[in-house]
Amino acid sequence: MRQAIAGSKTATDVGAVLRVVADALAALAFTTVRLREGTEYALATRAGLIGFTAENPYQRRVLVPWLAHQVSQAVQASNTAIFGVFDWLGLVLALILLRRLAVRFVGAGGAGSTAAALLYALAFNDLVLDTHYYPYDLPAVAFWTAFLLVALERRWRLLHPVFWLATLNRETSVFMIPALGLSLYGAIPAWQLALHSITMIAVWAGLQWWLRAAFAGNGGAAFEVHMTDNLAYLATPSNWLPLLLCWGGAWLPAFATWRHQPAPLRRLLMLVPPFAAVFFYGGVVGEIRVLGEVAPIVVLAASAGIAAVRSLPVNSPRTWAAAALVAVGVPGAVLAQTVQHGNALPDPSFEQGLAGWENHGMALFERSAGRAYHGGYALHARTAGLQWAASAPVAVAPGAAYEATAWVHVEAGAVRLAIQTTDGEGLAEAHAYAAPGWHQLVARTPGPVGVGRVLVSLDDYHQPSEFYADLVSLSAR
Repeated sequence: MRQAIAGSKTATDVGAVLRVVADALAALAFTTVRLREGTEYALATRAGLIGFTAENPYQRRVLVPWLAHQVSQAVQASNTAIFGVFDWLGLVLALILLRRLAVRFVGAGGAGSTAAALLYALAFNDLVLDTHYYPYDLPAVAFWTAFLLVALERRWRLLHPVFWLATLNRETSVFMIPALGLSLYGAIPAWQLALHSITMIAVWAGLQWWLRAAFAGNGGAAFEVHMTDNLAYLATPSNWLPLLLCWGGAWLPAFATWRHQPAPLRRLLMLVPPFAAVFFYGGVVGEIRVLGEVAPIVVLAASAGIAAVRSLPVNSPRTWAAAALVAVGVPGAVLAQTVQHGNALPDPSFEQGLAGWENHGMALFERSAGRAYHGGYALHARTAGLQWAASAPVAVAPGAAYEATAWVHVEAGAVRLAIQTTDGEGLAEAHAYAAPGWHQLVARTPGPVGVGRVLVSLDDYHQPSEFYADLVSLSAR
């Protein structure tokens, strides 16, 4: 008997070690791709963050930059390598803690698939739909997972330190305050919940005041409002697809099976729409990686809901309805590849430079970090009239109709977006005159292009002009 117990314990220990190794290897692959493919914002580069010279609000998210700075003083390593280690540690910790958290809701048998689902969801948000790189994104996922775990286990000595660190990492930790109430509603006395919440509010406000004072000289905004630009972005239906594929579509089974989930998860899932609403108001809607913070909630809810639905009678209408919605998330990878790779123009946000674009007489034709709609750079042009620039010719399907889009900010004069043949024949165009803010131009060919190669051009619409252009695309429709 003793030998059997000892053998079982040894097998359990080996299994735990193998799970940690698997999480570490998966996280290593994920962070390697993220570092290689990610683009930096020009005013918040790794060098700027580690040197405390980046623009706000990015520099105020100081925890990882401060830790990276300490490491850089002790060892000889590149900024990319140092930040990569913290990315890796954050993701490994998130996976390990999520396994433990999942046991509470789906049992030990479902913990592994829940951790894999988190990788799936984050891969969509951070690698497919949004490739901007910031070093606090993956640690934020780890802090949220840790906070949910210690809250549900009522480990008060750990709860507040986790919250403090999460607040130093990113100000969105403020949503952990209602998350505490939603996860423990009715489980602890109201006065105790109120005391913890009031303490957290005071700590969050105090840390934010200190961070603003500490980095007051870095410039930038305390809070940005992008709702007008976001509404303009969503005016084009094709831009809805990345939002629908957020978390790899895991929100579909999460909300479809809501009534079948454990009460704490049902309440926590109610936090996701307000979080997304604040993101829509103050963030750039295309930067979907920000929503990765609440991915642990979405993934847990989806896993628990699916597990519960599996126990329903096969002939139940609810079973079929939930299963249909769950299945919608499965082809998400195929759809996301269409979203990511449908653009025939490489580097639509000019993050790598102006390679492939040819200037035809513009007095100023440069990549600028001074104003960008998406990412860290935009095309900046100044003309004297009758001047233009064009992309390199790209191969197209002659029997297909095409659509070119671009976000433009016209300082003076006008700008025209066009699709042309290589012989200069215009196939489609759209233009805009000087106006405040960013506006999207959409040029659609009325039918098949009828040629095998076209180019996208930007010109001044026959008048002296100055404009910025970003997210220039060409795709079949």
